[in-house]
Amino acid sequence: MVISTKVETTCRKKTMVNVRFRLIDGRHAELWVKSEIKVDIRFWDNENECYRNVKASPYTLTEQKIAKDAVALRKMKIEEVYLKFKDKNIRLTSKIFNEYVEKFIKYGSFEELKVNVLTDQLGRYIIDRRFGKTKVKAINTLINSIKRYERYVSHIKHIEYTTYLKDVNKLWLKDFQTYFENELEIIKDYPELYVNDKEVRYFSIRTENYVIEIMGYIRRFWNWALNEELVNDNPFAKYKLNQPVYDDPIAMTRNEVSKLYSVDLVDEDFDLVRSIFLFQYSIGSRPGELDSMTKEKNLIELEEDGEIIKAVEYTQPKVAKKTKRKPATPLNALALEMMNKYYFTTERVMPKISSSSYSKKLKQVFEIAGIDRKVLVMNKETGEYERKPLYMLASPQMARRTFLSHAVNSGADKSVYTSITGHKINTPHLDRYIFVQPTTKKKLLDEMCDMVRKPAQQSKLFA
Repeated sequence: MVISTKVETTCRKKTMVNVRFRLIDGRHAELWVKSEIKVDIRFWDNENECYRNVKASPYTLTEQKIAKDAVALRKMKIEEVYLKFKDKNIRLTSKIFNEYVEKFIKYGSFEELKVNVLTDQLGRYIIDRRFGKTKVKAINTLINSIKRYERYVSHIKHIEYTTYLKDVNKLWLKDFQTYFENELEIIKDYPELYVNDKEVRYFSIRTENYVIEIMGYIRRFWNWALNEELVNDNPFAKYKLNQPVYDDPIAMTRNEVSKLYSVDLVDEDFDLVRSIFLFQYSIGSRPGELDSMTKEKNLIELEEDGEIIKAVEYTQPKVAKKTKRKPATPLNALALEMMNKYYFTTERVMPKISSSSYSKKLKQVFEIAGIDRKVLVMNKETGEYERKPLYMLASPQMARRTFLSHAVNSGADKSVYTSITGHKINTPHLDRYIFVQPTTKKKLLDEMCDMVRKPAQQSKLFA
């Protein structure tokens, strides 16, 4: 392990510069540490980490010694902190390591570091688990909410409050959940606490499911902390979270898919969006899974009973950690048509498009296609249910929901379509994807009364 100093600036007029430290431990780590120690860059010797003893130096021997000792002492503290956490196999980043060094310097011992700050450990949790963008964003939302909660408690109780792992118990969970549920009202009552928080202007009503989702991230983090031996007790053993309750999933009917396929789109960007969506629908994939698919790696041919079947084979990121299986999904006529439109223009299976552009233009394509069926949804701003046309709710994920819904409504075997989408057969998450169409329900109900040969006369009430 080597710790060296770095004193540099891009501003030629600047003379007093903060000393930065660089820690290198072979292949294990390369960390940069900031400091408040300032030295005169005109007379500083980076190699010897001290002032050059020249007659032109305006600094006395005492001042030079103070700077040299400050650098040496900081190197010792950096080394001590690093060795403390190296033993625990913690994946460190420069940002997190800086926070640990600052706390060690502030408290002068490892006592406060042993207790562990909740938001710091949540940051470690993100790095250790290597989550995707969506989960990282959700956990960062949780971290920022806890920091606002700490600021609110500090203001109310007139103390400097920080949440440590040891503080998290049944009462803390209940208090934080109450705060998170009612944060919009609290912001109105104490606007001075949120002046510098730009994100609060975009807040909307916290639905029960959203609150449960955020609290669920604390529970999953706690399971990780128990496994890492950062804590001994599980507060969720006494604090029960409700199960989320979902509305009917929003999916397209077969007729609506047909309208989307048939609509004449002059704009090439709109046509690309339509093609990507229909390709997704044909193989039941997630939006992000198409981004990494190339013709060379993912397109294959399967031979069965003398028949050649073209298919796409890929690893699904959400299940990659649990299984090495690569599902091979045959390409139907629709998928082949959509892919062949761009076959000679890209090395990918389908051209790549930014997620924001995809989502925005998909709504416009749906509107052009006249897919305006009214769907009952909750307005997140008001908390009330209202009916909106389907084109306003169109999203890339709707392709996967539509694929699963059509598979179920066609009476397909569960083991077949779950092998395509990567779901476990008995997972409850499927309920959030599958929309059972009224015609499917009616077919089942009609079969239950097939003994009635003459159709019943329509009631005047339904005339």
